Amino acid sequence: MADDVKPSPFGRPPIPRPAGALSPFSPRHMTAEPFTAAPATPPRPVRSSAPAARGGASLARGLVAGVAAAAVGAGLWALVTVATHRLWGLVAVAVGFLVGWSVRWAGRGSTPGFGVIGALIALGGCTVGNLLAMSVFLTQKSTLTLLQVFTHPAVLGRLMKVSFSPTELLFYAIAMYEGYRFSIVRRTAR
Repeated sequence: MADDVKPSPFGRPPIPRPAGALSPFSPRHMTAEPFTAAPATPPRPVRSSAPAARGGASLARGLVAGVAAAAVGAGLWALVTVATHRLWGLVAVAVGFLVGWSVRWAGRGSTPGFGVIGALIALGGCTVGNLLAMSVFLTQKSTLTLLQVFTHPAVLGRLMKVSFSPTELLFYAIAMYEGYRFSIVRRTAR
């Protein structure tokens, strides 16, 4: 049937085909040879961790997000302390959690380096929050402005010495632990 094709006066002459060859217009199931499919290979399982699926780990992104969270946490620390005239240790824990969560969310890293960054930034956020609160108290009782207090290292050192208590070390340590623990993306067992 495929060999009975009449040439068109407007087309090219038919291409000679060897015996048993199919016409490009004949259905595949009418071949003389049985059709064999290539052996089926099972699809490879997709094993992508959450960090790799969302852009990969980035220490720089984690650092920037952690510093931003520490700044917000320090502001909240100062606000709570100035409003209540009392130093709340739980605020340090909240700063550590906020920094750790931000580093994890932005950095998406699963190495201990992300945890160390989170712990150090959490410590910095707690320290700056405490200094900011003490600076506000100092400006309320003196003629200094907040900018003058923060740009004078001797005044900052004196404020840290006067406002320091041993219980702060405990809350700073907890904040650092929170910053470390929450900064690292945990890998799931497969």
